[in-house]
Amino acid sequence: MHLSTIPEPPSTHQPAVPPGIDTLVTSLLAKEPADRPFTAKDVAALLRSARLAPRTPPDPAADVSETEEQRHLQAAEAGDTEAMFSLAKLLGDTGRIDESEPWLRGAAEAGHIGAMYLLGLLLTQTGRDNEAETWHRQAADAGNAVCMNNLGVLLHNSGRSGPAERWYRRAADTGYIDAMYNLGVLLQDTGRAAQAEAWHRKAADASDGA
Repeated sequence: MHLSTIPEPPSTHQPAVPPGIDTLVTSLLAKEPADRPFTAKDVAALLRSARLAPRTPPDPAADVSETEEQRHLQAAEAGDTEAMFSLAKLLGDTGRIDESEPWLRGAAEAGHIGAMYLLGLLLTQTGRDNEAETWHRQAADAGNAVCMNNLGVLLHNSGRSGPAERWYRRAADTGYIDAMYNLGVLLQDTGRAAQAEAWHRKAADASDGA
């Protein structure tokens, strides 16, 4: 190295080196004696300061999240149904609903029950009840008790109490507490108080045992 060359700080080759260590090393290698620490005590003080100086650590969460999204995206684009569902959930959890919906649809159309359920909820939340009913029905037909209950709610709210009751009963018979309660409400509304009480009692007992 030429005598007039300013030495490179260690962080040039190792980014993890703290700024204080950079300062200490370059000062020790300074060409002008006046720019160097005068005594060993000065060096020790600078070293302590460098070690104690707060550093901003890298945020691994952002990299992990981005990497996870990229991994799911790559698999989803290759047709992996589970990856489509996972990607849709990740996008939805970060508020990117418009990006999430197409992947939910892709997974739901491929037969993923969880995607059918989430897509049904999303459609209900955005006022598309008719389409939501279609997806809840598909998941309910596949045996998903939560979607049986949700389908019952949609039917009940649209005045179709008969079909709603059938789906509530199917979900309630699986032990789904919300369906027991909703069935009790429907029975109460249609003048069958004794049956309503029985289902509300079952719901209460199941809740106590949960």
